[in-house]
Amino acid sequence: MKTSRLPHSAIATAILLAAAVLAKGAEGWGGTYTTNAELTLNLVGAGQAYTGTVSLGNRTFPLSAREKAGVLEGRFSSGELQFEFKAAVEGDGLTFTTDGTAYSLSRQTANPNPLAKPAKVNPLAKPDVPATAATGSRTNEPSGAPARGAAWKPYRHPTGLSMAYPPDWQLKEHPGMLQLIPPDAASNADGPTEAYLVFAEAAEDIRSAEDPRVLQLLEEQLQQLMPFLRRKGEPEKIRAGAAPGVLGIWEGTNPKGMAVCAQAYATILRGYGVALVGLGDKKQVAAREKSLRGIFASFAAGEGQKDPQLAGIWKYWHYSSSALGGFSTETTRFLTLRADGTCLWSSRSESGGSARGTDSLGNETWSAGVAGTSGDSDRGTWSAGGGKLYIMWQNGSLSEWSYSLEGQAGQRRLLLKGADQSKADEWMEAPQ
Repeated sequence: MKTSRLPHSAIATAILLAAAVLAKGAEGWGGTYTTNAELTLNLVGAGQAYTGTVSLGNRTFPLSAREKAGVLEGRFSSGELQFEFKAAVEGDGLTFTTDGTAYSLSRQTANPNPLAKPAKVNPLAKPDVPATAATGSRTNEPSGAPARGAAWKPYRHPTGLSMAYPPDWQLKEHPGMLQLIPPDAASNADGPTEAYLVFAEAAEDIRSAEDPRVLQLLEEQLQQLMPFLRRKGEPEKIRAGAAPGVLGIWEGTNPKGMAVCAQAYATILRGYGVALVGLGDKKQVAAREKSLRGIFASFAAGEGQKDPQLAGIWKYWHYSSSALGGFSTETTRFLTLRADGTCLWSSRSESGGSARGTDSLGNETWSAGVAGTSGDSDRGTWSAGGGKLYIMWQNGSLSEWSYSLEGQAGQRRLLLKGADQSKADEWMEAPQ
């Protein structure tokens, strides 16, 4: 149990998700649709299942929907209330209907048609005034002044790893990774054509992102799933906050004829290898590069979240015996989670058994007994939050469990369940 960890296959899983997002599928509803000033619909997904938001003015409502016979049917939430809606294809957009009210929406594209007629300019709208033409002191601001615009959304993992992402992007949590979704995520008749993922795993003996093994590992996984990709030039040295990082770029043409690009941003933070991977249509990924660099620059490692209820000493006991009772094993484990974030682990097993031989008349002719003990111990650091417990052991391996607490103080039970377990292990609260 203790030795469960995130293997390098976590990287393959993350990239595989990106590859799946780019795989051929049914024509999707995913994207952003709007009536400009009135209502905006954002759908994320592919095939039949979708999630997203619908916004009216300054109010935004989460939604979920499924495709049925060419019509999208779903519900959106307003507080504790839920309301049904339907969406049907209408030209290049769709009609959104709820409680008898219908909205005609147009799909927004990342690459507008350069030959299309320009939109009319609203004579009552206040024009943007360039900083150099405005009055006051803004013309003397240094080039590194903060950019205008809405604040980016913060994200903090219970381990202490954190980042920020654009205010109009969505974040989805998957096992072992995060998916970032731009508001105008592009797609074609085969499905979505871009994906952006963040994942982390124990860095083991790698101490710097400039270690060539970092990009070698990413390249192996990329080419295993998409062998047409080839690295472009030398890796670029960049920074993730105060930590050094590296950017590798791979390009190629997939079997459908699409020019595909993969951008991998990687760094080492508090013993974790952390990566941001953008994968998809070359033009679309290139258009996101400024945002991707900003997201990567926000990567940081602070103090991990610690659920104070877990602090204490926990004991696990297990007894097993052979079918005839001749051999038995008793295992006792202690897990000490200290309030300062350090932890101790110890395990001890005692085994014993006996055997005897008889002659044809059933008389005992010989007997023997065996006994033995074994044990191990380790230490590390822990963090917990959102029902997940993480322990980084001193050898660099990482353990992760889902947890829950039951019972009264002094007699509580801690239930720990690893990803490969069908049933949670029960740990009892031990005296301090």
